[in-house]
Amino acid sequence: MQHINRPSNNELLVSTHDSIHSLIEKVTAIEIDTLKHTRALLDPEAFLRALPLFSKSEHIDFYAMDNNLDIARIAASGFIMANKCSSVHSSMTMQYLQATGGKKHLGFFISRTGNNRMLVDIARLLKMKKSPIILITANNNSELAAMADVTFTVASVENMEELGPRVFLLGAKYVTDILFAMLMTRLDYNETRQKEQWLSKNFRY
Repeated sequence: MQHINRPSNNELLVSTHDSIHSLIEKVTAIEIDTLKHTRALLDPEAFLRALPLFSKSEHIDFYAMDNNLDIARIAASGFIMANKCSSVHSSMTMQYLQATGGKKHLGFFISRTGNNRMLVDIARLLKMKKSPIILITANNNSELAAMADVTFTVASVENMEELGPRVFLLGAKYVTDILFAMLMTRLDYNETRQKEQWLSKNFRY
């Protein structure tokens, strides 16, 4: 796995001795630090390579497991607002079936290690069908990264005292937010506002 390359900062480690005030300060510092390091890892050219993949695709299929599914759902709801139909299935059986879908589908993988066996199997199936793959990972030397058309590498840490895997989730959401913003700039904002008005008028939460 690729981790944040920095000296250990004991001042940011969460411990049982922390007060609520210090926890607020530490979590804030960790998350700001994560975004800064992820920004340093990101290649703007990767977003430019991803744009035509989105443009040519009629449907975005997400492939993820565990907490990464939460990021996939958030991304999918945004992409739908950007006129990109998206699907997220928590069942691995459904994800395998999804990979047998038609042409013009874009496979969007979220995997911290990039070596999950089931996700690797699905990616191989998509490569056989010549379907494009976008990947968010903390390991750009993984099996999934080797098959992806575009890879976004984000920060990650090993220990729970620095929020562990949640650091990766923050970076992954950051990348999907940038992709959402990129897609929205290609839309007619009046159409988007009409969608929001229709939702607010017809649905009560």
